Amino acid sequence: MPKTKHKKKSAAFQSLVKAHKKGPKRCTLYTERMKDGIDPLLLPKKTKHIQLIIDDGYEPTYTCVVVLNTAFKKMSLSRYKKYTMFNDRLITAARHLVKTFEALNHNDRVLERVREMKLDIGRCLVVAGKFKVPDATLCIVEKKNRTRHVFREVRKPMARVEVEYM
Repeated sequence: MPKTKHKKKSAAFQSLVKAHKKGPKRCTLYTERMKDGIDPLLLPKKTKHIQLIIDDGYEPTYTCVVVLNTAFKKMSLSRYKKYTMFNDRLITAARHLVKTFEALNHNDRVLERVREMKLDIGRCLVVAGKFKVPDATLCIVEKKNRTRHVFREVRKPMARVEVEYM
């Protein structure tokens, strides 16, 4: 069999292939940074407010979470929308905020202290109490408490049909 000559790859092409196989050195995501000593979590234009209502059957617990706009988008929440869920089936946004559920103890709630936390979506501020107009509301209801609704909804009475069996 005749020998075929393969064209040799240049050193520049080989280094390009090596760099491609290794992949990018770092992936940059846009996050708000401190500018002139001002924290972006304290600026109203750069933040969104999330109201957490945890109803365990006795008395609902109200917690406010302040996150950056980018974190709000990552959680895929809509503005001025109320989300109701059961505590064993949380939506994605609530799963990101699980650390904030128990972040405040009784003294923090009484003295209205503000806590800063680092979550997987970024930094946030946790405050006890209610917002006047939150950007999103997450209501977490206990599983056995299905009949009770935190957001009172007007429901039409269902028509009862009597079925006669032979």
